[in-house]
Amino acid sequence: MTVAYFDSSALVTLYADEEHCEAVRSVSELPVTISLARVEVIAASFGKVRSGELTRMVARALSDAFLADWDDGRMLAIAVAAPIEAEAVELAGKHLLSGFDALHLASASAVRRVIPSARNSCVSANG
Repeated sequence: MTVAYFDSSALVTLYADEEHCEAVRSVSELPVTISLARVEVIAASFGKVRSGELTRMVARALSDAFLADWDDGRMLAIAVAAPIEAEAVELAGKHLLSGFDALHLASASAVRRVIPSARNSCVSANG
């Protein structure tokens, strides 16, 4: 089974028909992410309603599909523990990252240390 760390932008791309969605969908059988991504993905889906990219009905369908996969264990969510948070603080200052980007990067690093098969796999759909 292929495992890769997915940030929130990549998780959205798993469900929305966006540029590079096929490539993102082919990366991993088990996406791993942080538990906070659940909120980020739903917010991003409905953010596409505000920007006019999606209708509310389509955003609800994407959100429902994502939440069903989340609840059914088709992705692995890790909690943000103190060591990950501490690393994220360092990364945010060093690389001028947003808080969530720093948390995702620190979490991806932690996953790579624990899951050998995920060593070179971190997926982001941000430009």
